[in-house]
Amino acid sequence: MRERKTYRNLALRNKFKPLYCYFLAVWLLAGMTLTACSRQEKFTREKWDLEYDGQYLKREYIVKDLMENHLHKKMSYEEIINLLGDKTERLQLADSNRIYYQIKEKWGWDIDPEWTTYLEIELDKDSCLKSVRVVKYK
Repeated sequence: MRERKTYRNLALRNKFKPLYCYFLAVWLLAGMTLTACSRQEKFTREKWDLEYDGQYLKREYIVKDLMENHLHKKMSYEEIINLLGDKTERLQLADSNRIYYQIKEKWGWDIDPEWTTYLEIELDKDSCLKSVRVVKYK
């Protein structure tokens, strides 16, 4: 009689094994996706400057911390340059009171990028930080 219960339990386990594996795979995939999308790191100048082949490797992960904790209203132009460096982008559409730092660039098969994301820093008439935002140009 004991063997029958064991056999019945094994049959039941084997019947639901694919279902358990399926739910486990979905759960793991969802967990990896959520952690990959919300990858945020603390800002450091070393991470900001980390570049390989024209791409900044960490900027997209540290820009939120930079905007919330390091860039403050009325920061002077010199303080911004000391914090982020003078490797700014001069865009043709830019006013003279805006500074752009490249965050990420997406390349396709063409010679031009599909889109580029920038950190846009607007300065007031006294060359102090007025506003900061992330912009995407296609």
